Amino acid sequence: MSPRFSEYFKIDKSQAELDFVDIELDRDMPLFVDPYAISIYPGEWYSDCNEIIVDFFSTLVKLISSGSFEEAKSILIHFREPNSTRLGLSKGSPRGSGIGTGYASSLMNSILNSKAAKTGQLQDISDCELMIEGVSSDRISDMTINIIRHKLIEYTHNQCELWGVTTHKVQAGMCWDPENARWFNSFSYLPVYGDSKIILVPRNIVRYRSIINHQKYYNHFVLNFLQAENLSANTSLVTVLKTKKGEKRKVYKKTLREHYPQTKDFIAEFAQRKPETMEQYKQQAKADDCFLSAEGIESKQKSPRPIFYEDIITQIRGIAPGREQADVFHNTIVGALNAIFSPDLMNPKKEAPIHDGRKRIDISYDNSCDHGFFKKLISMHNIFCPYILFECKNYNSDMRNPEFDQLTGRFSDKRGQFGILICRNKGDKNLCEQRCKDIINDRRGFVIVLDDNDICNMLHMKWNTNGKDQVDAYMSDLFKKLLF
Repeated sequence: MSPRFSEYFKIDKSQAELDFVDIELDRDMPLFVDPYAISIYPGEWYSDCNEIIVDFFSTLVKLISSGSFEEAKSILIHFREPNSTRLGLSKGSPRGSGIGTGYASSLMNSILNSKAAKTGQLQDISDCELMIEGVSSDRISDMTINIIRHKLIEYTHNQCELWGVTTHKVQAGMCWDPENARWFNSFSYLPVYGDSKIILVPRNIVRYRSIINHQKYYNHFVLNFLQAENLSANTSLVTVLKTKKGEKRKVYKKTLREHYPQTKDFIAEFAQRKPETMEQYKQQAKADDCFLSAEGIESKQKSPRPIFYEDIITQIRGIAPGREQADVFHNTIVGALNAIFSPDLMNPKKEAPIHDGRKRIDISYDNSCDHGFFKKLISMHNIFCPYILFECKNYNSDMRNPEFDQLTGRFSDKRGQFGILICRNKGDKNLCEQRCKDIINDRRGFVIVLDDNDICNMLHMKWNTNGKDQVDAYMSDLFKKLLF
């Protein structure tokens, strides 16, 4: 049986407790990195990745439109070795079909011969799935992994530091440099399995298939529009039905498919004629998109494992308060926070150094929330919080001013003004609440205190179908108590 990353590197966490896809090391998982998912999430990491993708694709399109075909082909040739992520469609041992010289030529020919390229319809890399023959979810994923490899390496490094995974200096692969519009060869410290380097991928950006895909656009937007258009013009495609109330005119989608075949050239032609349908489709796709839960990712494992949030609760309850078990509590809480707050918080970093290493933050997360509690902190309460800072105390007594001051001392105009203090027991809840209110009244930021009961309550909520909504409501209630 193929070992999981968490097993081989002795992390001992379930998929729910990990921010990354817990890949099997001897096979590829049929999951794909989606550039559109990257583009719709807020947060610094996503923004950086999206800027790199946009820069690469705009460079490629400019080269093609200017007739610099050989130069365009040369930047496509460097798409290689996506097998390091263990994502894709390879059977058996991960091979990673990549793109390489042969596919670069094929892809170039597909782009050059497409109506999308000739009419200037290609806007971003996701449009390739819509309008370029032979480009589907797996190729889009391969391209994206290669383009953002540097950010994925950076992410992998953070996760290895977080969980104490040993890394080795290796040739990490070619990375795109947006400032100079060129590829560069990078060396970095990465985990190694056998003779293969491993690059981890945040689970927020993987999907079963591309969010933007030509079949949905064709079936639900193109055909619907053509139905209305043909009915309005009363074309020969209209079928007249006799009913008890008289005649009824109808255009069947089956008939439309015969006259307007589902080719990507036709889709590009239609999108040029009716660009508003493409914009409507992308907005709808964004609204309908759903990140993959831990259970959803497990379903694509060769040997899926059930997610038991009760196990995390049992671990927390079994840790004795005090310094001796502080590290155990700290690691357990990181897993619990991942399970509770994914996908709103991502890229956890443990004991991040600040002030040139003179101070450390126990845990920091990127705030990637596009709706819910952490988004409302920004949109409704005008609280600057690009990062959410945590201090973790394995104390079973009242949190006093020094503990609160330690957390608020980490606030800044760059890191944000919101943090969460985690302890075993709040003790005097009224006093704890008043200390939080004092911080607000003194304009030193905003702090919420969570204890074992709060963490376990929210873990219980994650079992439910609408668990995320329940967690958002729970956090909102705690926060409202501090404002009144």
